[in-house]
Amino acid sequence: MKRRHVLLGAAVLAVGTGTTLAVQRGEGQPLAEGAGTPGAPANATAGASGTTSPPARPARRSNIRPVGLRAVTFNIRGSTWEEDPEDLWNRGRNARATRFLRAARLDVVGFQEFEAEQQRDLFGDNGEQGSLGPDFDHVDAPIPGARNTIAYRRERFELVTSGFRGLPLGWPTTLALTDTFARGLTWVMLRDRDSGQQFIVFNTHLEHRGRAKSLTGETYSEIRRHQAEAVARFVTEVNPQALPMLMLGDLNSDELGGAYGAIVTGTDLVDAQLSAATVVNSGISTYNAFSGPQVGKRIDFVFVNSEIQVEQYWVDTAEVDGRLPSDHFPTIVDVTLG
Repeated sequence: MKRRHVLLGAAVLAVGTGTTLAVQRGEGQPLAEGAGTPGAPANATAGASGTTSPPARPARRSNIRPVGLRAVTFNIRGSTWEEDPEDLWNRGRNARATRFLRAARLDVVGFQEFEAEQQRDLFGDNGEQGSLGPDFDHVDAPIPGARNTIAYRRERFELVTSGFRGLPLGWPTTLALTDTFARGLTWVMLRDRDSGQQFIVFNTHLEHRGRAKSLTGETYSEIRRHQAEAVARFVTEVNPQALPMLMLGDLNSDELGGAYGAIVTGTDLVDAQLSAATVVNSGISTYNAFSGPQVGKRIDFVFVNSEIQVEQYWVDTAEVDGRLPSDHFPTIVDVTLG
């Protein structure tokens, strides 16, 4: 496949490692900072109202009834963190996140740092409807603190099965239960209601600390690598049928880190940016600290296997009502399964 670049950027219930719990943009210019509709890449077109609409979904290849969908990995920034008052979840960021998620026309979402308050606000609770309405179903980790939720559009997909795998904090025995966050891998197998095509989505969030050593004597970079190795082993085990696979996640490490290397060498997954037919933008740090786009490296990734064709890839840097919906930019892909 010939690859086109539109822009090149400058320069718990204790869950042990190895335990699984079953639970039920065509070409154009990038968005200018603060311009356009959230979720819309550069080749979006203006509608009758003057708003910007995302591009058409990937075309179907009729010989094998492929399935086109749009997916995002989105570290939404937990609701309990202390921020600038204007970036607090319950002081307007909840509305900005909702507007982004609605405008982006997403089919599958991998959230990281997705706390209970955010889940209630977006998806509802106790019979009350959330801000996203009835459009999405979601699967959460079965232990407190894991915060890696997968949401999917219910009118398009039905849940076949799902699960969770705990990841190590230290090696080989210290578990994520000892960390501030329960580190783990949430996964779902979905079936497209129209074609019957099944596919698997994984979502993870690796250790966030820097270069200091942990209580086990390892650096946190080494811990991230161990966690990614555990992810790679499980991803391989869970898909003996070689179904289409998407892996979404915040690795807290860039392309040169051991975590990234463990995933791309230990599985048949490839970086979606590297396999995309169209890369709308690149060279942007996906962590933004609520300060807008900067030249830098990615720590938020989408990976796919060979059963998925990546049509478009982009990092969405648009503001909503003059501010960002999170301290991470959403990374979005249009893909075709099958």
